[in-house]
Amino acid sequence: MTAALFRSAQNAGLTTFSLLAKSRLGAGAETVGTLGAVSGAVMVLAAWLLAAKLANRASASMVAAGAVVLAAGLIVIASTTTMAQMALGVVLLGAAGGVTPPSLATAVGEVGQERREKQLARYATVLSASLAGGPLLEAAILYLSHQDVRIAFFVFAPFPLVALALGIKGGVVHKRASPRPPANPRIDPVTPGEDPSTQMPARSSSSPGEPVPRVRKGRPGREVLLGTSAGRVALIMQLLYSVPFAMVTVFGALVARNEFGMNAAHSQLGFTTFFVASLISRVVVMRLSPIKAKLAVFAACIALTIAGLVMLSLGGPAAVFFVAMVLLGVPHGVIFPLALSLVASAARDGQLAAANAGMFATVAMVSAISPALLGAVAGALDYQLMTASVLVPVIACTLILVVQRKAITAYAG
Repeated sequence: MTAALFRSAQNAGLTTFSLLAKSRLGAGAETVGTLGAVSGAVMVLAAWLLAAKLANRASASMVAAGAVVLAAGLIVIASTTTMAQMALGVVLLGAAGGVTPPSLATAVGEVGQERREKQLARYATVLSASLAGGPLLEAAILYLSHQDVRIAFFVFAPFPLVALALGIKGGVVHKRASPRPPANPRIDPVTPGEDPSTQMPARSSSSPGEPVPRVRKGRPGREVLLGTSAGRVALIMQLLYSVPFAMVTVFGALVARNEFGMNAAHSQLGFTTFFVASLISRVVVMRLSPIKAKLAVFAACIALTIAGLVMLSLGGPAAVFFVAMVLLGVPHGVIFPLALSLVASAARDGQLAAANAGMFATVAMVSAISPALLGAVAGALDYQLMTASVLVPVIACTLILVVQRKAITAYAG
């Protein structure tokens, strides 16, 4: 419940601040993109400087701090009268997003290997449930308040504080993660559910003739994300979906309004469609975990992402928007828990917190840059071409994954 309340409030802020910036301050696409980039940049710094530096046992404390900061950010945005105040609000949203998600993932991932993938899938499913219900609640609030976006922010502001109170009452905030059992330093960990007999020495994780990545010692996050096959495929897939997700969260409501003729409440129903599809996908992942054929699943996610982006870029009646959001929601539901599972399987004792924070920070860096670039494209051209431009990084990451396929098939195939 703590994760659900936090994530629903965070999502409300991220997906709706663009409408408030436009209606209250007259912000254009470039300004909205810059605000999104600022929030993402702060998220990266918070993940690198705070979440990545903390021991696993401090994860719950960071969740508590993030809840307080998120509540403050929502209140600041709701009461905004100047662009400086709006910028402060999105900075607070970014700070909360930088420390809380990786800390939650670390707390959940500190379980035995045989239970890890199912637990992470369950955690991701709870998040999807909150994300599906949050936009639906926001749509109702907007309808009852005659499209007054400020009211929605004020309603969601107490959610993270309630989450904090429930976490303290249930002992979650003070829970200390159990230490992970030490792993054989000479073995490259395998995906949960994989036959241990297929394990190979870490130096053999690459295909014949492929140079083994050199990772600076003392950087556990890099050792996992770049020095292991599972870590690399997890990072590639998270990066592949980061730009489409940034576009949907920052510009989705504006795309719905400008290209599909939808009002604010109806655009929130589009987000509900997106997150319901994500929720159903995560339930399936949870039921089928551990999933061995991860590469095949990732290939399907790539195809759906491309199809959804093409539909959004074409525009048309509202039905097209909803179908596109369904197609984009499925990869959102599938990629995240499987990527977390791959990272957890590759991390050795004491590495998980740094690896999770490193992956979140890297993805957040891309997400920070994306809104500013996409806003510039939308301002110079239009929202349709902006959406089409998102296909470029998706295809680029797909090609990288294809190049890596021989090295990672044994671990994520």
